[in-house]
Amino acid sequence: MKYYGKKFEGKIPKSGLSVKHTMKNMKKLIVFFLIALNTHHLHAQDEEIATPSRTVAKIQPQQFVDNTFFLSLEKFNKDFGKSFNFGLGLTSTNNEVSQSGYKAEIQYRYYPLKFAESKGRKSGQSYHGGIYAGIYLHHSYNQKTTSYYEFNDIPDSDPVLVENKHKVVAFNPGIVIGYQKTFFEKLYIEAYVGGGIRTGSISDSRTGYIEYNDGIFDEDYQGVFPKIGFNIGLGL
Repeated sequence: MKYYGKKFEGKIPKSGLSVKHTMKNMKKLIVFFLIALNTHHLHAQDEEIATPSRTVAKIQPQQFVDNTFFLSLEKFNKDFGKSFNFGLGLTSTNNEVSQSGYKAEIQYRYYPLKFAESKGRKSGQSYHGGIYAGIYLHHSYNQKTTSYYEFNDIPDSDPVLVENKHKVVAFNPGIVIGYQKTFFEKLYIEAYVGGGIRTGSISDSRTGYIEYNDGIFDEDYQGVFPKIGFNIGLGL
């Protein structure tokens, strides 16, 4: 075959080299864009999963022992470094000794390292957790009514129903430290310990009643009072 014109020396024209170079750069740019898009999507998913609730509803299981259902709400600020915790409980039982009353508490909590995201060392799963220190004021009202029939020496007389009412109004300011952690994004588990001073007033309908108590677990107790327990919560 004859070649007319300048002799072909096996070199690619500059225009062909430019097209191939441009196509190669475009492929690199597309791959980089896809990787960046995928990384951003995964990061956004992680952020969505890891975002904690600013309001958490909790119950105190240990309060069931005292015939009380205690519900509290914790409200975090914007950076999850502080929170307020409001609690209210209702007490009720109707046995040989009927009992009724309520408990109320307010806490201010400070998280030194914030309620921050962490990852499990073994599982690698993200969760939120933090240690807090706080102050609280606890108030309670409790009334126990004991009913029984009293017999007298009068022949053919009916027994008389007697009701003794015992009322305790208590206030307990104190300090508390605790740790709270999330599980499965919305489940919150919390443990705490602290204490304060319990004081208040006691009244009893029995004539000649003498105040006494059996220790810190008696509703009549006043003095240094410990605070220990745990909460189970759900993010709202």
